[in-house]
Formats: sequence, structure tokens, C-alpha cells
Amino acid sequence: MTRFANKSIIVVGSATGIGAATARRLAREGAHVCLADINLAGATSVADAICTAGGRAFAVPIDIADEASVNAAFETAIATLG
Repeated sequence: MTRFANKSIIVVGSATGIGAATARRLAREGAHVCLADINLAGATSVADAICTAGGRAFAVPIDIADEASVNAAFETAIATLG
């Protein structure tokens, strides 16, 4: 399936569980995925696995309790995703 081809999506909370599964599924369906999580190592691991499988993904740190962190994560995502 490629229903998300040429789409860019940010998944917050994507280092484990449902967020990681969502990011993997979106990438399999063609999306360029930004994985945002306070657990940057976990998000990076998922992003690396997506890229290894042929998808497009990258990770950014985010702490949704910190407005500056949220702004920085979205600025990075927008700059990278376009």
C-alpha cells in the first residue's frame, strides 16, 4: 500500500508500543515519518529499523511538558520534512 506516499507525518510517543507500530505502518505505506519521543534512543532505533526496511524516517527528542522542547521538535520536523 502507498496511501501515504509523499506525505510527511510526525508521530509523538513513537519509541515503543502503539506509537512505534504506528510509525512503522505509516512508513510501510509510504510516509516520511518523524518519530518524536522523550526516549530519543528508542525513537532512533525505530527510525533506523524503518530506514533499513526501505522507509524514510528520523527521530527528534521531545518532552511534551516543556514548550521549548515541543517547539524545537516541530521546527526540526518542519525543516526536515518541508
